[in-house]
Amino acid sequence: MNYVISHRIVTMADEYAGWVQNRKPPLFGAHPDAKLMDLAKSLGQPKDVPVLDVGAGTGRNTLPLAAAGFPVDAVELAPALAAVLREEVFEGVGQRAVFEGDALDPSLGIPRATTSRPLLAEVVAFTFDDEQIRKLFEQALNWLSPGGYLLFSAFLTGGGYKPEKMARQMSEVMWCCAFTRRELDEAGAGLH
Repeated sequence: MNYVISHRIVTMADEYAGWVQNRKPPLFGAHPDAKLMDLAKSLGQPKDVPVLDVGAGTGRNTLPLAAAGFPVDAVELAPALAAVLREEVFEGVGQRAVFEGDALDPSLGIPRATTSRPLLAEVVAFTFDDEQIRKLFEQALNWLSPGGYLLFSAFLTGGGYKPEKMARQMSEVMWCCAFTRRELDEAGAGLH
């Protein structure tokens, strides 16, 4: 028996480029996040609720929000996904811009204080660690217009459970990072 062991470094951009090439769309589900859509509709007249969809992927939430009349900008890290989103965007649906790059990078060019509702549906839960959560909160302060707030989904531990290092690493491998409420509180401490 012979073994050949090798390694290959794959970035998220590489991984998603492979998805675009090899998987049948829709890549992230055929329907928008129902809770997100219900919440967005509860916030007022769509035309008055600008949204920043961070981690927009191929537009699972961006496009339905825009079609419902919300002015929507999108941020997508993976060039292949941003390209698909740009192809899907059509005139007159309220979608304004696709920013390609890391949402935590202040030089990305997202205008300051232009959105009342930045949202990250399933992004934090899959790709952020606790240091990045603090950076996200700091960056969100730049995106938010007065009276706005940040909406994101995350896996929260319950019953006082604090994941050990191995449990955290496994959750990251499985794309389902877990946080305690205290960690989220600490990440946002002192920000307003």
